[in-house]
Amino acid sequence: MGLLILQEIAPMEKTVLFEATMTSGYYKNAETNGEGYRYDITSFRVYKMDLYA
Repeated sequence: MGLLILQEIAPMEKTVLFEATMTSGYYKNAETNGEGYRYDITSFRVYKMDLYA
C-alpha cells in the first residue's frame, strides 16, 4: 500500500501542527503492472480554520 504523510511543522519549535495521511491502496511498479503502468493520483485540499473564530 502506498502511503503519503503531509505535515505542517512550526518552524521554531519543530512541533507538528497538522498531519494528514493519504493512501493509494497498493504500490505500482513496472515489474508488477507492466511497462506502461500509471500512478493513481489523488487531488485533495485541506483548510485549517480556528475552532472558535
